[in-house]
Amino acid sequence: MRSFALHRQFNLVTIPYRAFTHLVTPEDQMQALHRVREHLFDGVYLIINNSDPQLVTIVREQTYPEPPLQKMADVIRPDNGNSVVVWNSISYDPETQVHSEDRIFEEIDGEGVVLSRRYTPLVYRHAYRYEM
Repeated sequence: MRSFALHRQFNLVTIPYRAFTHLVTPEDQMQALHRVREHLFDGVYLIINNSDPQLVTIVREQTYPEPPLQKMADVIRPDNGNSVVVWNSISYDPETQVHSEDRIFEEIDGEGVVLSRRYTPLVYRHAYRYEM
């Protein structure tokens, strides 16, 4: 998003599903916005799907020295009936406005045996309204 060059311009550019938050520094965000501007005709639009961080969530994420691992979801796979449990741990750095999540996906069979375990990190930065 920071370095693309399509060599053409558009009437509309969208950045959906909070993808802009995955640019984790203000410099990264500005680079992306400059790249988008070069691809827009004058007087047309950029639409960014973003979220306004909730103070309650941020305060909760800063409360723990080590963020707790919490159960996020438990779903049944329709193809084999196994359970998939999603665990999540979130921390927040107020200085950089960066959230770090650690997600663990466990597939469990009917006997309670963990068949597979997958770890996925997720890092994103909320830009406050005044920044946008």
